Amino acid sequence: MEMSEQSLSNREQWEFTFTAREVVVALDKKIEHHVSRLTWWESEMEQAEAGLVDKGFEYRERRLSAGNELVVVGDPELANRVKQCKCSVSRHKENKQVFETWNRVLGSRLKQDSEATLLLKYDDVKFFGL
Repeated sequence: MEMSEQSLSNREQWEFTFTAREVVVALDKKIEHHVSRLTWWESEMEQAEAGLVDKGFEYRERRLSAGNELVVVGDPELANRVKQCKCSVSRHKENKQVFETWNRVLGSRLKQDSEATLLLKYDDVKFFGL
């Protein structure tokens, strides 16, 4: 069954009511997820870096204006793994910070009004994981 253009446009117009508390609970889960993944990827990065060192490969980070670049002389698979781990660590740190900020904002809203409700659109519901 194919979705019509009308049903897709409705999705952008629909509004859903959630309590601020429901959103904060969902944010807690999002933060927990990113903390867990961040810890896992940091461990993977340590193992990958140790693998490079154990095999006698030299690697160093080159500073650039847009960030750091990893330069490795040796096994390209291990080097790619380290790069992948660094990207994932960075992504989960950033996501964790975004959700923590929303958590603080909505937490302060709850302190002002413990019965506060929020009118959310489809993308908001998806973003908060509701």
